[in-house]
Amino acid sequence: MSPSLVRLGGIAALVAAPLGILGDLYHFVMDDRSRVLGDAFFKAHGLLLMAAFLLLIIALPAFLFYRRDILSPLGRIALPLGLIGTTLVLGDIWAETVVVPGIVASQPQLVEEDISGYHLAAGIAAFAIFALGWLLVGITSFRARNFPRPALIVLCIGAVVAFLPLPGVYILLLVGAAWMGWSIVQSKMVQS
Repeated sequence: MSPSLVRLGGIAALVAAPLGILGDLYHFVMDDRSRVLGDAFFKAHGLLLMAAFLLLIIALPAFLFYRRDILSPLGRIALPLGLIGTTLVLGDIWAETVVVPGIVASQPQLVEEDISGYHLAAGIAAFAIFALGWLLVGITSFRARNFPRPALIVLCIGAVVAFLPLPGVYILLLVGAAWMGWSIVQSKMVQS
């Protein structure tokens, strides 16, 4: 991967973090889901998270190719899992932000329904792939000694936490990714 593309990935991570953190912080103030689905803040939080995850898709390969020409065997697993998982979670955020409000507007009783069966299994699988992919990105980078250890520890903890259905679960992952992005941007190896 060319140094300019790696640098672009670092910049993407730096931009993703504040957007995603701002979007994810909304989960701490969202009280009643049925009341906020059409709210401008709800839509804005979804758009911010979607933008952040799109930028993470750009950043992820840069993290794995930083300071190397070929991927390690673990990196060959981390790259597709991270990309697929991030895409799946991005799709989930899109569905919650765009599709669900439209469905609930026509059938308000659905807002109180819990998902089950296939929908629950698919959701769990998407977030598991996401968490595992980013955990492997962190482990691969840790083994390669490409980034500051604390950044990778934050990223790995963030990947595990991101699997949980709690508010603010993306914050640590985004902080770790931004830290890695900062390392790339500051590196003399990728300077223009």
